[in-house]
Amino acid sequence: MMKGVSYASNTGYKSDEYNKLVNEAKAMPEQNESWKKFAEAEKLMLEDAYIAPLIQSGMAYMQKEYVSDMFKFPTVPWSYKWADVDKEKKQLNLISTSDIPTIDPSKATDTVSFEVMTNTMEGLVRIDKENKAIPGIAESWETSEDGLTWTFKLRKDAKWSNGDEVTAKDFEYSWKRTLNPETASQYGFIMHDIVGAKEYNLGENKDPDSVGVKAIDDYTLEVKLVRPVTYFDKLMAFGVYLPQNQKFVESQGDTFGTTAKSTLYNGPFTLSEWKIEDHYSMTKNPTYWDNSAVKLDEINTKIVKDANSALNLYETDAIDRVGVTSENVDKYKDSKEFKTMKDSSTYFLQINAGNPQK
Repeated sequence: MMKGVSYASNTGYKSDEYNKLVNEAKAMPEQNESWKKFAEAEKLMLEDAYIAPLIQSGMAYMQKEYVSDMFKFPTVPWSYKWADVDKEKKQLNLISTSDIPTIDPSKATDTVSFEVMTNTMEGLVRIDKENKAIPGIAESWETSEDGLTWTFKLRKDAKWSNGDEVTAKDFEYSWKRTLNPETASQYGFIMHDIVGAKEYNLGENKDPDSVGVKAIDDYTLEVKLVRPVTYFDKLMAFGVYLPQNQKFVESQGDTFGTTAKSTLYNGPFTLSEWKIEDHYSMTKNPTYWDNSAVKLDEINTKIVKDANSALNLYETDAIDRVGVTSENVDKYKDSKEFKTMKDSSTYFLQINAGNPQK
């Protein structure tokens, strides 16, 4: 579904009708009704716009049979909290085609960064193997009858890797830092359903206190929305909504999130080593509140840009998972280790027509 995409219209007026349908969809209190309205908008776009759908993507990969409980979903990065390997050394070996651009939740935009943050940090909730939102830093949460106010109750045993407690203030600070126009976060828009967030993010209102996220006390976070968002609890697992320790972030300045030591962690693992364009390692976090559920001691990731080199590493048992490119699918598709997965990305061609640049 291409929600919120603008387009050049063949007829010159249907783009307004499309935008009207999208705005109506966003205002629907029931998710099923919202999807129906989005479907109407999508149908109108495909019939009227200079847009041609191309592909809906997926992925194929190989994974060793001794690896278990390592999973991801289309909108969630690989999660290793519950992962295990059936061998004496509890170590997972992986590759990545690129290095980590940043581990600053306010500035990350890519899958590598989000994967590292998902496993070294924790938000209000975590997504489990059944794609359900389960307690993370929040022990429980509730919504108001009109669906516009969410209240999260935080656990009292969550700590940062420097020993500080993780509090509701860490979430309020983090979200407002992301929305601050000076941060220039590319993902600030994802918070626009929060009262005052859009106006603050776009610089139309310079008062951060106008944003509807507030630490009522150290262990209670209140969020006010402009419309009911039925999936808001799941959204809390997304990397942009992770907490940040204000004192630490400000002490690091521009180096925050750029090295293993210039970042704090509150998740199942810590980033223990990071050698740029070579490798990085995550180690089990002894201060994580649910440390007993973490089975792996270490996750090592080597930067390997060539797909065939990566496959060679897999075949020689140097790594435990590897992506399979389309030209190699036939070679491996009958293997017990071959797996496929749907992706949430849809690619389309948008032609610059009807509105020439001046």
